[in-house]
Amino acid sequence: MSSKIEGYFHHFPPKSFNVAIETKASTTMPGSRSVLVAKQDFKAGDLIYKEYPVIATLDHDLHEAGTHCNHCLRAVDPESAITTSDNFKSTFCSSDCQIAAKIQYQNLLFSLEPPLPPQMSLPQPTEQAEKRKTAQEALVGYLAAHPSRDGPALLVAELVARQLALETEKMITTMMPGAVPKAPGGDFADAEGGGYLLADHVERLRFLEAETPEEEVSLLSGVLSAALPGLEAFVTPERYTTFLGKIAYNAFGVCYNGGRLDRPETYTDKTRTPFGTSHQIGSAFYTVSSYLSHSCTPSARPSFDGGNAELHLIATRDIAQGEELSVAFVDVAQPADVRRAELQAGWKFGCTCEKCTEENDETGEAVEDASKLEPTMKRFENQA
Repeated sequence: MSSKIEGYFHHFPPKSFNVAIETKASTTMPGSRSVLVAKQDFKAGDLIYKEYPVIATLDHDLHEAGTHCNHCLRAVDPESAITTSDNFKSTFCSSDCQIAAKIQYQNLLFSLEPPLPPQMSLPQPTEQAEKRKTAQEALVGYLAAHPSRDGPALLVAELVARQLALETEKMITTMMPGAVPKAPGGDFADAEGGGYLLADHVERLRFLEAETPEEEVSLLSGVLSAALPGLEAFVTPERYTTFLGKIAYNAFGVCYNGGRLDRPETYTDKTRTPFGTSHQIGSAFYTVSSYLSHSCTPSARPSFDGGNAELHLIATRDIAQGEELSVAFVDVAQPADVRRAELQAGWKFGCTCEKCTEENDETGEAVEDASKLEPTMKRFENQA
């Protein structure tokens, strides 16, 4: 177990990203932690890397409007948009996005199609199809009735579905190579060798203590159980709460073209975005970018110039090899007390960057970091 934990960062991030993860005292955040560092020099304006998300979800009002792709979050042309007849009524910008979503999470969560490949599927009894339909309608109804919970709850549901789909794919491919189709388009940054799964990436990330509505756990368990009895064991209340805390700490707000001005004020969830969460169109979760530190004078910025959820990390100033990489989790044009309040509300820490340190006498004492690590990763960081 220890060799697998220690060997992880030899295989991840991919070498093409030109970054590494090191455990050391952060220059901008409290304490020692695993941070992203540059493996080469970069000039201001350089592209450091591009990264596709593991999962991404639209804000609920945009999902309801059908104006953006539910998979890549791109604005869609109404004349060419693809809509689904399943319980979630998704909209896609292309057949590639529709197929990728179906393979990765849509089929399990919102479709009545068999959850396993044809080679392993038995005919689905009518009563099972009805049970799936009822369970899915209950989950969709909950999301519609609680739009402020839609983002976090749907991200967790998709994350669970992706883990199950990938682990099922690995098992089936071992027995029947080629039996599982590959999703088209780009996918998340994975480890290069070592046999690591998505679960290994998620396990290593920091998380916050989160309040979990019991109904959410029950509804997702019902969807999984109806699809394939036994899958519900994957979603215990403790695991769901941890996933929710990882989404809360690590998700980025997707903003392009300056973001939007009409996000409902009732959406109170926080995501990492220098534009401010009020301008995002949706949220996305990344394996590499989750290790970026916050700074009010960041060395880089997330860009979504492609008009979708693919994150482009751009250097905002010259960066030396070995330097810790940071982005702004909030709009740093705001006054120090507002920044500090948002960071405390969203990520439970007080910023220790140079700008905040200089302002500290006027704005009060720094807040201790309340983020947590799972036990195996905590032991690893303590020994580093």
